[in-house]
Amino acid sequence: MQFLGVAAALWLSTAWGFGPASPCPEESPAAGDPRTQGEPPSSESGKTEPCQKSPGTFLQGVPRCPKGYVSVATPGRLQLFRCERAARRDAPSAAVPASAGVRTPPAPVNCPPGTERRITEDPFEPVRCVSPEERAPVPSAAQYQRRRLPGASFEVPRDWHMDDAWNEEASSVYFRFDPRKDGRPVTLTLSRRRRSEPGYTDMRAAVAKEKEWRQALEESGAEVAGRPTVRLFIKGESKTAFIETSEGYLTAAYSAPPDLFERYLPVYKRMLQSLRVR
Repeated sequence: MQFLGVAAALWLSTAWGFGPASPCPEESPAAGDPRTQGEPPSSESGKTEPCQKSPGTFLQGVPRCPKGYVSVATPGRLQLFRCERAARRDAPSAAVPASAGVRTPPAPVNCPPGTERRITEDPFEPVRCVSPEERAPVPSAAQYQRRRLPGASFEVPRDWHMDDAWNEEASSVYFRFDPRKDGRPVTLTLSRRRRSEPGYTDMRAAVAKEKEWRQALEESGAEVAGRPTVRLFIKGESKTAFIETSEGYLTAAYSAPPDLFERYLPVYKRMLQSLRVR
């Protein structure tokens, strides 16, 4: 019985702070504190390792931990609290994965036989497999319509969308057809430049500018509407014809996405062959 009483006393003294002092070091005194006067510098490395600290006596209240540490309760143990290193405010949160915000590239698309692989500008569907039924056919002869403008007329597909600015100071008419509805249409443009216009640039200078700025190349070809013509092209991208007139010149241009360029090139040729200038 005497042995049990001694053991109980030792346990209580340890649990409630009456026993030996805590192994945790005390908080370092501030610079100029009288306690540091005349003391040699410590030989320790300066790093404070985590330690376990008893809660102190009834008079001490909440246990004290060194600077940079916080007290954490430890239920069920003899020492009711321990000192842990406080989390740094600038440390990255573990809840956010390192790959957050990184866009995963789309998996490669292998189209089945009989379909055509098409690149789109849709971020949700960058590649489409187009069946023969979805491919827009080249317009037939019956689908063309002659467009008549002051001073010129020509044939284009009747269902192509038309923006008419022919009566503006810088006269032009613009046709577009978007067979895939992906924002990359096939386009035809006819522009008129007259010497009476402010800032007029003659045909020779316009051709030289196109060659220099867009690296266009000159190609041979017949006259258009019986008038002197200069033809330029950018392979797989565009074709332009500069057609001399009595007032100045006309510019007939064609552009299309690379995979549709050859398919709709006959539409541009039909426009040039049917052009009449008055």
